[in-house]
Amino acid sequence: MLVVSDLRLPGNKFVNVTARTFFESKVTDSILNLYPDCRYMKIGYYVSMHAEVLGNPVIPTCQDILDAYKTPIFLLRARKHGIRVSPHIVSDNVKDIEFETNLPMLIFPLNPFSNGGFKIVHSEGSLYRAMRGLGMNGKYPVCAEHLLGPLESTKSLLGRSENPSLDEIVKVVYAEFRLPIFHLLAQIVDGEPYLCNLMPVHPDQLSTSDLHILSSRVEDVERDWLTSPAS
Repeated sequence: MLVVSDLRLPGNKFVNVTARTFFESKVTDSILNLYPDCRYMKIGYYVSMHAEVLGNPVIPTCQDILDAYKTPIFLLRARKHGIRVSPHIVSDNVKDIEFETNLPMLIFPLNPFSNGGFKIVHSEGSLYRAMRGLGMNGKYPVCAEHLLGPLESTKSLLGRSENPSLDEIVKVVYAEFRLPIFHLLAQIVDGEPYLCNLMPVHPDQLSTSDLHILSSRVEDVERDWLTSPAS
């Protein structure tokens, strides 16, 4: 198994190359793409694309990346696997959103130029402003989710959560989408987590302890490869 990453993983026994080196190669091997940001048009996405062009099995796949970072598709796939998801609507029309969903809301951008993030809105005026900003003045729809409880987030490192209350939901999301590193956002309703969104992790947000966890879990990926969705 070849690990493609810019991260310095302590004690990693696997061959570790950067994206630049990988793009210049025609290697035949299983590829673990360990870039924290794999969104479309980011370097991490093209690592998975290059692996697929070479005919190599890769984690994560391009399709899983595209699905994971499009909020409504992410929620649809998660719900099919028994995960509770927040009630939501996709629209570019404020009145449609207000008809289907009550305030307060979470507004997530769907435009391809977004750097991620979201807005919490508590009034019709703030909803209009959020949609103008995140929807690029109506050129793109947004995903509006009804905010029913307090928000919690966690960082996932190859399926390991740093937040015990979200540990189980992280395991299911990782098993479905196979993104090695991500932030998960959920709201807590009557003590139960409801999935909201998945976001990338900036390399600066990875501590030395995080790198040790990643290094220790890379061997688990190789051991489980043949039975994983990416096999």
